[in-house]
Amino acid sequence: MAREKSAYHNIEDMINQGYSKSEAQRKLYSRRKVVIDEVIRLAKERTEPETLVIKALDTYMKANKVSVLKLQDMIKDRVKEGRSGALWLESSGSAS
Repeated sequence: MAREKSAYHNIEDMINQGYSKSEAQRKLYSRRKVVIDEVIRLAKERTEPETLVIKALDTYMKANKVSVLKLQDMIKDRVKEGRSGALWLESSGSAS
């Protein structure tokens, strides 16, 4: 019965008690989250299903040998520059 007292009542308690993910897991999630958010944004902007955006992005990543880490950095750089188009459409070196 004493163990019941140690149960977490909310997420904040879990975090405060150190029951959070490891630093490596958080970094990996944050990288994926940037890419996921970009896919969702592009699908809405282009009014296409997310699956089509994912296929195009996957093709771009394979053709250009881009890792998830590199992709995340590219997306963040584009946001800072105010560019919103699809990466694979600008990969030919044309300025936007």
